[in-house]
This record gives sequence, structure tokens and C-alpha cells, in this order.
Amino acid sequence: MEPLQLQADVHIVGSGTAGMMAARAAADEGARVLLIDKSLIGRRGATIFAQMNVAVALGEADDDNTRFNLKMR
Repeated sequence: MEPLQLQADVHIVGSGTAGMMAARAAADEGARVLLIDKSLIGRRGATIFAQMNVAVALGEADDDNTRFNLKMR
């Protein structure tokens, strides 16, 4: 078996949502992109295992705050 030689401007390891978004952004800017994954593209990784779920806290809560405040108890 002959080794496969590929050339690209950007190499992205991981084809979850973050990897695919990075690949798309680089390609949109004209880069030649190589997306590398140990499994089938789009069928592995944290995104697919999370089953595209989104968690949200509902109910009474404090307002969002951009300042980090660590309370020691």
C-alpha cells in the first residue's frame, strides 16, 4: 500500500461541531483544509454523543454577571 500524501493550508483534528465549523470558516477564507478524524466524519465525538441536546436552567436565578465573583464559604 502506497502512503497517501495530502497537502493543505489548515489541518483540523476532530470532526465534531467545533472541527467542522473551523474547517468551514477556513475554507470560506480560501484555505485548503484537511479534516482528520479517527472515525467516520460526523459520526463520532462529543457532539454526536450529546445527541445535540441543549441544557438550560429555568426558574428563578440570579441575573447574569460578566464579573467573576468567587465566594469563599
